[in-house]
Amino acid sequence: MKNKIECLLLSFLLLIILSCTKNYSKQEETPKPTESKANLRVSNAVIYEGNYKNNDSLDNTFFIRYYPDAQTKRPLIIAIHGGGFTQRDKTDYNLPATAQLINSNQSVNVLTAADLDNNGFAYASINYTLLADGKNVTVKQCLQDGKTFFDYIRTHADEYNIDKNKIILLGDSGGAEISLWIGLQSEKNGGAVKGIVALNPQASMNILKWNDEVFAPYNASDVLLNQYIEWGQTKVDKRLLRMYGTKDNAQINAYSLENKLHLLDLIDSSDPELYMACGAPRKDAVHAPYHILALKQKSQNRGHSAKINFIDGNPPYYSTYWNPSPETVIHFCVRKCQ
Repeated sequence: MKNKIECLLLSFLLLIILSCTKNYSKQEETPKPTESKANLRVSNAVIYEGNYKNNDSLDNTFFIRYYPDAQTKRPLIIAIHGGGFTQRDKTDYNLPATAQLINSNQSVNVLTAADLDNNGFAYASINYTLLADGKNVTVKQCLQDGKTFFDYIRTHADEYNIDKNKIILLGDSGGAEISLWIGLQSEKNGGAVKGIVALNPQASMNILKWNDEVFAPYNASDVLLNQYIEWGQTKVDKRLLRMYGTKDNAQINAYSLENKLHLLDLIDSSDPELYMACGAPRKDAVHAPYHILALKQKSQNRGHSAKINFIDGNPPYYSTYWNPSPETVIHFCVRKCQ
């Protein structure tokens, strides 16, 4: 039975690359929005486009919107696009930055230029190596590019008049994975990450862990099975090789362990606070709400701080979760960077 489940989980990777009943209505109240200090309000932002040096020099462009004449260094929000590690680019996070957080078919504003100006945040969006960029590219390169930019921008913080020790990581889907992978390794980022905004994330980049640690605890294993039946097994081996460099279960687990792909294992009490939201229906197993519920539960078990700001959906897919006092993304950023 275990082998059958692992086979189904491996096959389901097709969905990841191609794109992602309980009542959870009661949640501790989110902190009330924090008002910005008056001296944070600036409006003389400029946009610079450049390159950071990644290992393969494939697609390493970025843009940064910053305040060169501000009297004090500004905190920075780094936005990382999604797309299953195979598509899309930094322009997905042109302002206003949007995400599909209402039944996965309607985009809402996450951050606007006014949010940044009124609260004094610099803002960067990056490209990173995609799985389609080279025959030897696996998810490790996608993740490492995100970390390379993080290190680059901290090294060059003075050039952009930013505070290298006040950084927020923000991402959607695959971009959320990169953000979590960087931010949840606090021992490697010097404590510079003050918060992580994870929109429609996955709880693990090792799909073999999904059934036991993400779906089964919520009696939702049928989601994986139904998704597999819907998508089938076409080109699965090719997709596995592209994601992990192997299609062997044991080697996938070894690759995951070596590269710390199981995000649930990374969480500890020293990590920055998580802000999470999900707009996918229950049947979309890549982005289903069980991922952020699993992250929240692991956070709670390990004395860490994580907030689910909303899960939005319509029955019969799953019960709607709504935090009665949702904190906006910009207010979360302000609170964490004070």
